Amino acid sequence: MANLEELHAAVLGVPGVVGAVVSDGDTAAPKVRVWTDDSRDPEELQAEVKSLVARARSGGLEGSTAPVIRELESAPRESSRAEPSRPVPSIGGLPKRTGLGRGLDKLIPDAVAEPAPAHLVSIDLSKPPALEMIAIEESSTGVTVRAVDTARNVAEAKVIGGAASINPVIVAAVAELVGELPAPRLVSVELRDTEVAAVLVVTLELADTSVAAGAAVVQGGMPFTLGKAAWAAIRSVRG
Repeated sequence: MANLEELHAAVLGVPGVVGAVVSDGDTAAPKVRVWTDDSRDPEELQAEVKSLVARARSGGLEGSTAPVIRELESAPRESSRAEPSRPVPSIGGLPKRTGLGRGLDKLIPDAVAEPAPAHLVSIDLSKPPALEMIAIEESSTGVTVRAVDTARNVAEAKVIGGAASINPVIVAAVAELVGELPAPRLVSVELRDTEVAAVLVVTLELADTSVAAGAAVVQGGMPFTLGKAAWAAIRSVRG
């Protein structure tokens, strides 16, 4: 795993981030707090930072070149709390413009006005990601299963054979997303009806011959439900 200094430099290199604090969390995952210049969508920026930290935990940042960082005058100091911004002077204290037509002084922003303060976004990365999507994509080259988790990590696996081969490929894509390689063998899939909901139960045999079982409530399509059950089975033995 990359050290906190390398991760801090990498987070500061993310477009839209003007300040960051990286610290050890209660678990193996660090906690990151970033200040943004409000130029990007918060969810997109949070997903990029999460992906960066996930790569750092797996050693993906080792050997990489630290980005060159320029100090921004508008960036807050690195602290656990954002400093209050200075009050913007009232319009009465600014020199009056001349030579503008009626209404143009309202359309042209004042060059001496202070920029909007950066926004503090706190991101807690102590929670592990979860399966977010299973997609089965058909094209002229064949059928591909794509798995995506909440940290925006993506894994793909090709379907070789007919429709009966899709379920094992879903398991393979989920296993790659979790980092369980080689992929487990899908032993059984069983649908059980209860009084409140239908539950899908899967049994997997891992590469070390250990057996894992997982279940998921049927919600939405069966491929996604199978993916959640496989995710739960692998997590039950790998943590």
